[in-house]
Amino acid sequence: MINHPAWNKFDRIFYTFTEKDDYLDINHLDNCKNILSSQNFKVDKIITAKQVHNSGVKVISVSSKNPDPTEDKKPDKNKMIIPAQKEYQNKDEDGLITNSPGTALAIRTADCVPILIFDPQKSVISALHSGWKGTRLAILKEAVLKMKTHFNSHIYDIHVLTGPHIHDCCYEIKEDVANQFKNSDAIVQRDKKIYLNMLTQIKLTAQQIGIKHLDSIDLCTACNQNGQRFFSYRRDKNLKGYQYSIVMLKD
Repeated sequence: MINHPAWNKFDRIFYTFTEKDDYLDINHLDNCKNILSSQNFKVDKIITAKQVHNSGVKVISVSSKNPDPTEDKKPDKNKMIIPAQKEYQNKDEDGLITNSPGTALAIRTADCVPILIFDPQKSVISALHSGWKGTRLAILKEAVLKMKTHFNSHIYDIHVLTGPHIHDCCYEIKEDVANQFKNSDAIVQRDKKIYLNMLTQIKLTAQQIGIKHLDSIDLCTACNQNGQRFFSYRRDKNLKGYQYSIVMLKD
C-alpha cells in the first residue's frame, strides 16, 4: 500500500492506494473490507461507485436510524441517504463525498487517475475516478463545487492527492481523443504519436478553481517495475484485478 508524506500529517483520516500485491481475487467490497481490516479498522460502511466514466459526484450521508430515502420530503438529486452498517455501490457516478466518520469511500482503477480529497477544517472527504473522460469533464471541479455547496468548504482548505495511474510515457491515444483536449498542455506528441498526460489536465483544472494543495504519487501503472507493481488495462488488455484507492474519516 502506498501513501504520500504530505498527507501523513492528517491523523483524522485513513487513506491508501493499493498495489498488485494487496489484491485478492474476490469482489470489490470484500477487497476493500480486507484492506481496512488489515489496518485494524472496524468496517461497517463501505461506499463504492459504479464508475461510468462521467463527471457525476454524489454526496453520501449515513443515517444511524436506517431511514427510507423515498420518505425524503425534499429530495436532493445530488445527495443520497443510506442506512447505517450497509455496504453500498452507487450506480451512476464516478465520485463520492461524505462527512460521515467510519464511512470508507473506495475507487477502483487500472490506469485511470484516482483522486482523493480532504478538507481538514470541515472534516469532509471525497474519492474520484478520473479517466480521460472524467478528466476532460473536470470531475475534480464538480467535487469541489459540491464540497463548497453542501459543507461550506473553502477552496484554500482543500487538499487533493492523485494516485498511481498511466502516464504519458505509455498512454498513447488516437486523434479523436486528442481533439477533446485541444490547446491543452496535456497533449504530448512524440515520434509521430500522440500521448495524453491526464495529471497535467487535472493540475490545470485545480489551478483554474484555485486549489492550493495538490500532491501526486508519481508512479505509472503501465510500466512501473516492468509492469509488475500495478494492474494496467492498457498494458494487459485481459485485466485480472484493480488498484483500490480508499479514504475514510476515523470514528
